[in-house]
Amino acid sequence: MVTIQNQQTAITGFPTGGAVASLASDQLTYKQPSPVQRAQTYLSFLSYTEPNGLDALYLTGDSGYQQGQAVPMSDIVKGNPLIGVGFVKCTSDACASDKLSPVTLQAGTWKSSNAGKAVASLLESIVINS
Repeated sequence: MVTIQNQQTAITGFPTGGAVASLASDQLTYKQPSPVQRAQTYLSFLSYTEPNGLDALYLTGDSGYQQGQAVPMSDIVKGNPLIGVGFVKCTSDACASDKLSPVTLQAGTWKSSNAGKAVASLLESIVINS
């Protein structure tokens, strides 16, 4: 689930003590940035509980992280807009009416997976106009 929000002061579900970079951040280059948009940004891969887990991805501007590095919420909320990717599952076939449950993925295979490549491509195509 991709979310694009106005700048925030806190992120629901983000651990109080901060997250950990489960993979080294990637630098993304936007495909067609607007005149007010930076040309590149970091994509950071965060774990909330498991060292090898992947709970969320965030576009983190000039802040890139090494695998295992602590990532405080105060760094993430600097995003304006705040753009993140979370992973959820539905409890039935009627997903639209379900309460979605967070899912932790395995970080080790994310970057080489088709899903990882598709998400990176989607994020690179975002155009920010204000």
